[in-house]
Amino acid sequence: MTKITYRNDETRFAIRMQGHAGYAEHGKDIVCAAVSVLANELVLACTNAEQTGEISHLHMMRESGLVALSFRYERVKSVDDIIKTILACLYLIEQDYRAFLQIKECEV
Repeated sequence: MTKITYRNDETRFAIRMQGHAGYAEHGKDIVCAAVSVLANELVLACTNAEQTGEISHLHMMRESGLVALSFRYERVKSVDDIIKTILACLYLIEQDYRAFLQIKECEV
């Protein structure tokens, strides 16, 4: 199962995506593939946002079965839109594949 925890407060966003979905064998797991695409898009968007100064203090960890990142920002609309879109997509996947994906918002 892939477990995702995140926190989004006034000035900081953090997310941790960990585990393999286990929906199908390696290379055929559509749940894992979908989550991986969204994780990679978030990493790319955050890297670009850091370069343009929209976010700061970006910390990332990427290894097999794990993507974790956090950053600080001042509620820039473009960054908010990225976060909302990625989270909305992840929640849609969770609705259809609850046995393979669990998402939890952490308290601030």
